[in-house]
Amino acid sequence: MNDEPTGVSVEETTASSPFELFAGLDPGASLEGSLRAIAERLRETFDVDIVVIRAQDEDGRRVGRGFSTDGPDLARTLGKVLAAFRPGTADLGLTGLHGGSAVVWPDLGRTPAVLARLGELESRGIDTTAAREAMRGAGCIAMPLRTAANPALGAVGMINLAGRPPIGRRERAAAEALAPQISLAVQNALLHDRHDRTRQVMEALLATTQNGVLVIDNDGLIGLVNRAYGDLLGIPVEHLTGRPAAEVLHDLVRPRFADPEMYERIAVRLEGRPNVTLRDQLETIDGRILERFSAPARDAEGRLLGRVVILSDITVRHRALMDARSLARENAELLQREEERALEELTIARAAHMLASALTRADVHDHLVEQVMTLVPEARVVLFDVRRRGDIIGVAARGFPEGTDLSRLRTRRGTGIAGRVAESRRILICHDVHQEPQIALTPMEAMDTRSVVAIPLELVDRAYGVLAVYSSTPNAFDERIMRILSELGQHAEGAIQNALLFEHERRIAEGLQDALLAEEPPIIPGLEIATLYRAAGGAMVGGDVHDVWQPAPGKVAVLVGDVAGKGIPAAGTTGMVRFMLEGLAVHEHDPAKLIDQLSHMIAGRLGDAAFVTAFLGIVDLEADELRWTNAGHPPPVVVRADGSSHTLEAPDPPLGFLSDAPYHSHREPFGAGSLLVVTTDGITEAGPPEDQFGEERFGQTVRRLTALPVHDIANGVYDAARRHADSPMHDDVALAVVRRVAG
Repeated sequence: MNDEPTGVSVEETTASSPFELFAGLDPGASLEGSLRAIAERLRETFDVDIVVIRAQDEDGRRVGRGFSTDGPDLARTLGKVLAAFRPGTADLGLTGLHGGSAVVWPDLGRTPAVLARLGELESRGIDTTAAREAMRGAGCIAMPLRTAANPALGAVGMINLAGRPPIGRRERAAAEALAPQISLAVQNALLHDRHDRTRQVMEALLATTQNGVLVIDNDGLIGLVNRAYGDLLGIPVEHLTGRPAAEVLHDLVRPRFADPEMYERIAVRLEGRPNVTLRDQLETIDGRILERFSAPARDAEGRLLGRVVILSDITVRHRALMDARSLARENAELLQREEERALEELTIARAAHMLASALTRADVHDHLVEQVMTLVPEARVVLFDVRRRGDIIGVAARGFPEGTDLSRLRTRRGTGIAGRVAESRRILICHDVHQEPQIALTPMEAMDTRSVVAIPLELVDRAYGVLAVYSSTPNAFDERIMRILSELGQHAEGAIQNALLFEHERRIAEGLQDALLAEEPPIIPGLEIATLYRAAGGAMVGGDVHDVWQPAPGKVAVLVGDVAGKGIPAAGTTGMVRFMLEGLAVHEHDPAKLIDQLSHMIAGRLGDAAFVTAFLGIVDLEADELRWTNAGHPPPVVVRADGSSHTLEAPDPPLGFLSDAPYHSHREPFGAGSLLVVTTDGITEAGPPEDQFGEERFGQTVRRLTALPVHDIANGVYDAARRHADSPMHDDVALAVVRRVAG
């Protein structure tokens, strides 16, 4: 190793200012160009044959290499080899050295680290023969490059080929002394490269984006503006950079907006407020809708750099939004109308259901005026009844003062509003009684009335009534209200017709009730007897039958039967069964023979009823015995004096099912303290199909009530079944309770 310097003295190098070595060094067009310029300066300074530099940024993503040689031939020889080195190659094992330390290799051709790298290149098919020959006997100083911000900045190597003065201790000392300056120069090259690449990306972005971008620096000067900004506003931008932003915005930008005064007000509001972020929409004089975003620009440390303004053309989106909003408003209005219509229909449907559920005309009258008040609030309503002799009298009203005498709301056919409508059977509407003096109102009708509408209610052959609605507001009744009132009137007409039919059927049913239902059970010494009958759904009569009578001295017959069907048709069949059986029992006291004779007699006479179930028991008071026959009927319950109980099973076919098999009589002890309870399936089938009251609950209920009087037992069984059903009973119910007591 030579102790003499080759091209620079140690004293000169260490005495130089840290900024003198690379002073005036122009950055290259790329990172590699900058590193090559640094390598050339080092090669000239140290007077060596080759200088190689490798550098990388902090995250290792950007790696650059540069070298300088004494002559193009050597550059070509080493260039291919150096270009093929992987990123860690130029370190040459230097990462273990502390910052600013250099190492001297006297012979590169024999250095293990270099030989390993060359062998790696050869394995990849790269010819390293010339490189090996050039490195044989060549001396080298290798030194890592580091900064506080980037400890793995890179490495530099300075080489003298064989035949040149060898590199020694003084060159290493000089390199170590210049290490901070070299590292700083390399770091600056990386930063310059990063800045160039960032600027190029920014310029490409600004050139390709359709958004206009304007950047104003802290001095109020335009630092950057792209072509899209000028295209959106229709102004030239070639010479705007460096001009005062306030002057450009006022003279060129402001006049391009449809409302320049608003633009000016916003600009004044932003003046002196660098931290304000603004987003608004402006319309240009040529019809563009621009969205403007203005915000402060800051660096990574939060220092204010200026303000950026971004313009976006949202004309198409804005128009689409306006169209969508218009369509949304139309849809909302349509939806609101549909909802109102649906609500009206629902309200009318409820009103119709309420009217249809009314059983009497008085109920229909009250429901009608009540529903009109609900649908047409702030009105007064009167329902007039048209009598056959021509009198028209108010029968229901709402909205009048409390205590109003409805008898004062009366007129005659052909006079007054109600009279004219009853006579013509046509709707009458008056939008303002002050403008139509021919509309005659009674004193009570005229009270605060400005508009009125009257609708006829008709039955098949006559005018039944008139629905009149009065309002204190002129023109209160439009097409919607007229439609509502007309629909309510139609529903009311149907409900009134049904009420008339119900009242007619009720009168018939009341007559049938008096003729067909059994009287109170007779008072017979030795027996306590109670019966109960309830028709389905509140009807007056139905298909169940019960009877208790004495066919002969010392004998008491108990009949409980069920005719298929309900209402008046079934009631006729129950009367036939009851009276025929009483007639047959005058000469026959065997229950089986009686039922058999009755079955033959009524066969073919049942009509829609189809069949009849029946239980017939005859209590023999002298023998303390019960003889019975069950024709398809739910089994009765017998409770003996000792408290034990059982059901009377073994049923025969119902009446009307003619067959060769005879009916059978059965005997049951029936002494003092014995209790017989017979019911129809209206009790056992009460409740939903999946959970009916059933025969088991029937028996449990009878046993629980055994100690009560017979009337309480009958009512208790019915109440228990009704509570279980939790709704009105849907089938007729007949009950007979007979207790044997000491006679």
